[in-house]
Amino acid sequence: ILGNMPALLASAQNPPPNWQGPVWSATTLTCQVSWPGQPASTFKAFASAGGAARSFTADLVILDEWAFQQAAREIWASAYPTINRPSGGQVIGLSTIERGSLFEEIFLNPHNGFHKIFLPWNTDPRRDSAWYSATLQAKLPAYQDRLTYGRNIVCGDTIQCVESAVRPQCTPFGKLKWETLYPGLRTASCHEWQFRATRGDDIKGFYYLPADFDAQSHYPMIVYYYGGCTPTSRLTRWHYPLSALANMGFVVLVLEPSGASGFGQEFAARHVGTWGDESGDDIIEGVKAFCEEMAFVDASKVGCMGASYGGFMTQYLQTRTDIFAVAVSHAGISNIASYWGGGYWGYSYSQTSMANSYPWTRKDLYVDQSPLFNADKIHTPILFVHGTGDTNVPVGESIQMYTALKLLGRPTAMVLVEGENHWIIEMQKRIKWQNTIWAWFAKYLQDDDEWWEHMYSTKTL
Repeated sequence: ILGNMPALLASAQNPPPNWQGPVWSATTLTCQVSWPGQPASTFKAFASAGGAARSFTADLVILDEWAFQQAAREIWASAYPTINRPSGGQVIGLSTIERGSLFEEIFLNPHNGFHKIFLPWNTDPRRDSAWYSATLQAKLPAYQDRLTYGRNIVCGDTIQCVESAVRPQCTPFGKLKWETLYPGLRTASCHEWQFRATRGDDIKGFYYLPADFDAQSHYPMIVYYYGGCTPTSRLTRWHYPLSALANMGFVVLVLEPSGASGFGQEFAARHVGTWGDESGDDIIEGVKAFCEEMAFVDASKVGCMGASYGGFMTQYLQTRTDIFAVAVSHAGISNIASYWGGGYWGYSYSQTSMANSYPWTRKDLYVDQSPLFNADKIHTPILFVHGTGDTNVPVGESIQMYTALKLLGRPTAMVLVEGENHWIIEMQKRIKWQNTIWAWFAKYLQDDDEWWEHMYSTKTL
């Protein structure tokens, strides 16, 4: 089957024996295989491209890592793939990368049932000895994240790190060593944590402590939670380098609230038709429980941040609670109705997240749950950051919420990144974007506005 898929993707002609009725579209090829005396099985091949499907429902999912990486920039610029397996099936990754692969990072959660089949590099006809030699010359960038993953980053001279101690446990599989790349570097430690929610679930999470952590001190804390429904991974490189943020003097708490995928179908389905209710309950309860349990957290200095749906959650949480001293919303949704009809993801995403509900049938969801229509309840200083070219969540979602808070006289700021899409990719813009977020937290959680004033000095109009 796998051997014939590439040919069928290139042309839906001359199918091999036992294949019936191939159907070709721009992004998907569907074929049925019938065996004597057995029910027909349906196989689907999805093109690795920015416009490909990103939500899969199947009992067995087979992923080709090499092809996936070729379009990684386009895929990650919009959203992560979501894989639903109602019968508890498996996800298998075919990879010519023995260790430290992109798939392992995406599906690291043991609940995902992910397995990888390692293939020697020369078994892939799309690779040759010249390509392999080139990977051996690759270097691991010091400032890296999934958005710019390329095959030279995850192959050849790379390092696999596990965040479980002040100094990462590293398994070198190439010529470079952690000590050689980053001599004297200390990283934040990462620890698992969970709590029992009032509805009876064990909500999982993890937290980072600064490398120079002192249990007798009190630290401000930053809370992060999922965007879309993708659980958060423990990585040293990511959109938000949480380990680096912790080393700036923060405790960083990551929660996997109701609606996150990877914890069972019922848990993930709580994302549907709620727009923040159950996820918000878990986040608020979790923050309170963590602050009560961890004496080193200053409960009066807690901030939160999220992106996309997580940006919506950032805004929504401020309409429900006053436990946060500051907040950051990147590419967040403020008006569910305008998002539904705006970005290219709005309508299709809502087909699942709103379960056949529409603005004219569910005012309680589209209006009453929208932060914009509850703006008067918000008193937390919120920073809005957004790419002006965002095709997923249009930039107007941040502009209209910022406008509302300014009219209400609430502390707020907005920084738009010219030309960037849903994620900030261009390196220099990305660095300034990241520094903007850090400076905002320093201003409100560490009582130090020098960095913010240096970047965005106050002007008298």
